[in-house]
Amino acid sequence: MKDKLVTLQDIESIDQKIIAKILYEAIQFDDRLYKKVQSRLMKNNTATLQKQLTKRINSISRGRKFIEYRYSFELAKDIDLIVDDIKELVEDKRVALKFLKKLILTDENVFARCDDSSGSVQCSYSYAQDLYKEYAPEYLDEKTLLKEIKELLIHEGYRVRDILYEQLREMF
Repeated sequence: MKDKLVTLQDIESIDQKIIAKILYEAIQFDDRLYKKVQSRLMKNNTATLQKQLTKRINSISRGRKFIEYRYSFELAKDIDLIVDDIKELVEDKRVALKFLKKLILTDENVFARCDDSSGSVQCSYSYAQDLYKEYAPEYLDEKTLLKEIKELLIHEGYRVRDILYEQLREMF
């Protein structure tokens, strides 16, 4: 007989204090979960949240160490988590666009030092680009949008930002 899967409703039925204790214990052993909880706690403190996002993006950008295939999956999850935090926590979409652009611009440095044979890191950057494409037309005027997309495409050496070409085609 298969074990019953735990559903969201099952978890919602547990007392909040018990869930808090379980979560606190879990974040001691899971760095990604710790970052997710930490980010949620910063949601109402915009300056601190933005400082933390900047630090995490800069950390990816400044990396110099070669990322082996087996560690590329961890990097991809970290990038996904940053995009999730931008999507879920940054209320000002113009600010979110700045963070997404900054993150997207780290791809060249990352691909130059990463074995992404699986494509997982590329998928994570595509996630960032998709969110950028979703927000940009609504929150940037046409002139600014064109300038931003040109900037993103001009300095791109790995051709993984091709998804942004679609944005240009739709505009003109």
